Amino acid sequence: MKKLFGTDGVRGVANASLTCETACELGKALGVYLLTRGFLKPTVFLARDTRVSGAALAAALSAGLLSAGTDVLDAGVLPTPAAAYLVPYYAAHAAAVISASHNPPEYNGIKLLDSAGKKFSDTDEERIEVLMSERSRLLTREFGRPYNFSDAAIPYCEYIAHCAPYRLDGMRIVLDCGWGAAYAVAPRVFKELGAEVTAINAKDNGSLINSGCGAACPEAVGRYSLELAPLGFAFDGDADRCIAAENGKLYDGDKLLYIHAEEMKRRGALKGGAVAGTVMSNLGLEKALAKSKIELRRADVGDKYVLEIMEKEGLNLGGESSGHIIFRNEASTGDGTLTAVKTACLVKKSGKSLADLCASLVEYPIKMYNIEWDERDPLQVPAIAAAYEAGKRTLGDAGRIVLRRSGTEPKLRIMAQGADALAVAEVAMSIKDAAERIK
Repeated sequence: MKKLFGTDGVRGVANASLTCETACELGKALGVYLLTRGFLKPTVFLARDTRVSGAALAAALSAGLLSAGTDVLDAGVLPTPAAAYLVPYYAAHAAAVISASHNPPEYNGIKLLDSAGKKFSDTDEERIEVLMSERSRLLTREFGRPYNFSDAAIPYCEYIAHCAPYRLDGMRIVLDCGWGAAYAVAPRVFKELGAEVTAINAKDNGSLINSGCGAACPEAVGRYSLELAPLGFAFDGDADRCIAAENGKLYDGDKLLYIHAEEMKRRGALKGGAVAGTVMSNLGLEKALAKSKIELRRADVGDKYVLEIMEKEGLNLGGESSGHIIFRNEASTGDGTLTAVKTACLVKKSGKSLADLCASLVEYPIKMYNIEWDERDPLQVPAIAAAYEAGKRTLGDAGRIVLRRSGTEPKLRIMAQGADALAVAEVAMSIKDAAERIK
């Protein structure tokens, strides 16, 4: 069982639960792991978001990699999906991204991608942890070499622009970059496609990353879509999530997944007759897709698990309500900029608003709580298990309850959804009360 890695890489408070010493040891273990995979001179592509702690953690991780004989291609500030695209582009053997995604500024993390740009599997991460516990005995006496790849954003931006089926001339769009990595790419791509862009929170200011803005707080782009431009998109810290806004109304990942599934089905481009979602995907999404004879396959939370189902069942569209949308024909991970571009193109081509495109999707009421929690399985706690079973009886077949320990924070996620808003709220509250009484 993994102890260091969570749902999406290593995550913790910088200089507390995630230190430079840990980053260095992880870098050394990653270098050794690549050597054991038969790569005689491994190369790792390195990127980070804008967090203040990112430079130090990147330097520490790089030091570990270099000491293990691994070359490092340092691209500086870039989104996670950019790193995913650029790993095979530069023929690197892996990538490491220093980012805590949607978490507050004091957090940071380390995500690992393989040579195809896909998130490391649980098995890969477990092997890295074993090597770290063994203090990563080096297999070479040679040091790796660092290389500056500060222009790496250029080929990524060109690629995303190439993925756009139409130009966006005449469209006014606001982009909330959340003081994160999107600032380095998203405005450039939209301007290249001809859009009139207003970029907000779009500087290298990691001390404010995700603070009251971006996909972590999409109400901000909602307001701007009323004041500055009718259509807007918000990104999280490493720009692998996208939340849309139109005339003040927000459109989360479920809504974006729905409109793209419908559009791809209409033109015969949706593979497998299904899309991949997660256990958190709204029941309304499942029922709306079913009307178009599109099935919803549910995975565990995390876009790498969504991708696993997509690959297993031959699907080419998947996503999460949080805003991770995977277009597998073009990308190996959630890509906020790609999602925004494709959504803007869909609006322009169809001549319809997002509201019109989502008219057939009626989301079920949902209530969520996030409370501080430890490593216990909540369903092994009798009081919580009892509240959970009572909630299932209350909601019946028209509802769902999800209890899960967060893979990115020390929290318990509680979600209830169903046809009756009052019952949903009561069920979620009862489970929350039970959990808080025994913490």
